[in-house]
Amino acid sequence: ERETPKVTQAAGAPAASIAVVPFLFLNALDEDEKESLSLGFADALITALGSQDHLTVPPTAAILKYAPGSDPLQITLDLQVRYVLHGNIQKVGTQWRVSIQVFDGEARKIAFTEKYDFHLENVFEVQDQMAARVAEALELRFRAPVPRSRDRYTHDPAAYDELMQALRDSSSDDSQARDRAIRLLSRAVERDPEFALAHAVLSYACAVKHFESDASPAWLEKAESHCRLALEMDPNLAEAHLARAYILWSPARNFAHAEAIAELQKAVGLQPNVQHAHNRLGTICAHIGRFPESRMFYLRARQLNPKSVAGHGVIQAWLWEGNFAEAAREIEAWIAESPGHIYPVYWRPLPALLTGDLERASTLVADALARHGEDPMIVSLQGLVQALRGEREPALDCVRRACATPRSFGHSHHTYYQIAGIHSLLGQKAEAMAWLERSANTGFPCWPFFQIDPALANLRPLPEFQALLKTLEGKFGGIELG
Repeated sequence: ERETPKVTQAAGAPAASIAVVPFLFLNALDEDEKESLSLGFADALITALGSQDHLTVPPTAAILKYAPGSDPLQITLDLQVRYVLHGNIQKVGTQWRVSIQVFDGEARKIAFTEKYDFHLENVFEVQDQMAARVAEALELRFRAPVPRSRDRYTHDPAAYDELMQALRDSSSDDSQARDRAIRLLSRAVERDPEFALAHAVLSYACAVKHFESDASPAWLEKAESHCRLALEMDPNLAEAHLARAYILWSPARNFAHAEAIAELQKAVGLQPNVQHAHNRLGTICAHIGRFPESRMFYLRARQLNPKSVAGHGVIQAWLWEGNFAEAAREIEAWIAESPGHIYPVYWRPLPALLTGDLERASTLVADALARHGEDPMIVSLQGLVQALRGEREPALDCVRRACATPRSFGHSHHTYYQIAGIHSLLGQKAEAMAWLERSANTGFPCWPFFQIDPALANLRPLPEFQALLKTLEGKFGGIELG
C-alpha cells in the first residue's frame, strides 16, 4: 500500500485552509462533458473537505470564476487560503486519468501530487478516495461523517451535467443567470426525480427569485415543493435546509426569524462552508437587533469567500447599531465593486441621513432615484429627507407613491419603517406607531435601531413605543445563536 506523503504546516501558520478549483482537460471533449467533470471533481472535493469544521474550504461559488489551469499562487492570495488543490483530467483509451496537485502558497511550491485511473462508472468512489488522501496529506482527520459523492449526485449523466451547469448560475445576483439555473435544474429533476441535491438547489433558486424579483406565489410554491422532496430523500442535505430557511424568511411566511435561524444552523452544522447560510444568518441577526452575532456570521462568510459581494451585507449591522462611519466605508467598497447594484445605492444615503447631513443625503437619494426609478424603498428615503426639512406635503406625497408601488418584494418592511419615520417627523404619532408596528411585524423588529434613529425621536416618550421595544427585546433577545 502506498504511503501518503505528509504536508507539514509551518509554525505559526493559520488554521488549515484549502481551495479546490475546476480541473483542466488535457484532450478535446464536448463542452457538456468538460463542464460536468471539470466542475464535478471540484464540487465533490469541496463538499467532502468542507464538511469538516476545522478546515476552511471556500465553497463552489467562490471558485467558479477561476478557469482550469489558473495560477494557484494568485488563488491563495485572492481567497486567503494556505493551499490550492488543482488537477487535470484526460481520457486514456477506455479509462480516465485524473492527476491532482496541492500547492502550498506559504512555501510557494507543490506539496503533494497523486494520480488516479478510473472507469467513468466509478468516478464517485475516486472522488471520495481523493478527498481522504488529501486530508491525510494535510495531516487532518475527518471529525464528522463525510458526504459520499455517490449519495450526493445522480447516476443520470445528463442530469449531472445540468446540475453542474446550473451551479454557475444559481448563486448569481443576475436574474437572467438565475432563470437559466432554474431551467437547467427543472430538467435535471425531470430526468432523475430522486436527485435530492438538484431539488434542493432548484428550491433555493426559486425562493431567491420570489424574494428578489418576482413575487408570484407560483415561485414560492415551486420552492416549497422541491424543498420538501429534497428533505424527504435526504434529511441531512445542507442545501435543502438552506432552501427551507429562505422560504421561511420571506414575506409569505411573515419572516419566521427563529425558525429560519434554526434551519440555517442545521445547514452549517451539516456543511460548515455553506457561505449563503452564514450570510443569511448575518442578515437575519441584523434585522432582529443581534448585531455582534450578525457581524460574526458575516465575518465567517467572508473568510469562506472573500470576493463575494454578499459579505457587504454587514452594512446592516454597522448602520443599525450606530457605527455610521464603518457602514459608509463598507457601502463605498460595495459601490466600487458593483456600481449598478440596487442595494449599495439604496444604503448609500443612510449614513448621511442618520447623522443630519441633509445636503449629502438629498444628493445621494436623487442619484438613487435616477438609477432605480420609483423603487418604494428609495421613494420613502426621499420622503424622509423632505420630512426632515419640514416639507410636509412633498413628504406625504412620497408616502403615497411608495405605498402605490408594489415592487419591494422581500423588502417592504424597510419601506414601512421609513414611512413610520416620515409620520414621526411630521408629528403624526399615531400613524407613525402604526407603520412602525407593521414594519416590526413584517420582518424588521430591529428594536435597538428604533432607540437611536433620529427620525423616531418624537415616538420615544410614548408608552406604546416603550412597550413595543420591551416586547421585541423579549422575543428576539433570547433566540439561541451558535
